Amino acid sequence: RAIDHASRVDRLALMSCAHWFGPYTRQIVQLLGQALRHFPRDKYERMLAVLGTSPRYLDTHPEFIDEKLGRVQCDLTSRKAIARQLRCIGFDDLGGPRYHIAAPTLIISGRHDVLIPSRYAEAMARDISNSRLVIVPDCGHNPLIEKPEVVLPEIKRFLSDASAAKFVPQPAMAYQLPIEEFV
Repeated sequence: RAIDHASRVDRLALMSCAHWFGPYTRQIVQLLGQALRHFPRDKYERMLAVLGTSPRYLDTHPEFIDEKLGRVQCDLTSRKAIARQLRCIGFDDLGGPRYHIAAPTLIISGRHDVLIPSRYAEAMARDISNSRLVIVPDCGHNPLIEKPEVVLPEIKRFLSDASAAKFVPQPAMAYQLPIEEFV
């Protein structure tokens, strides 16, 4: 993890994540764990794919879930490994004194992410003094898949910007793409 090797990190791009888990995200993790135990694997994968996709993207790309599930069929990750990851997510809380990121940080979140809502990305941006937040409208948990035309230029600009080491965040420490620009 980057936090364990902070001296090696000169820039950090984070997507669809949180640095602490509140009651909402803990409930989501518990529900995913219960679904993993009780649903057949194909139903679990379908549920996760639907929850991770924004309504607008799914409505305009109805084939997306079946295509994604076709790719997932090749994934040999065991239920036990998925359960272990869910337990780690549910109990890995980096808040408090251990949480300090000094490197310039780009935080990207989908506005309609129900797995890890954008409010958690907003909280990260407030807690990381040298950060920039991009909330992608009409996007779920997979901004890189749903809106590559928005996300990739942001990442490229951030990683190639020679001044990123001296990045000064916007006054509110957050940057949001104008909704009307990408609707």
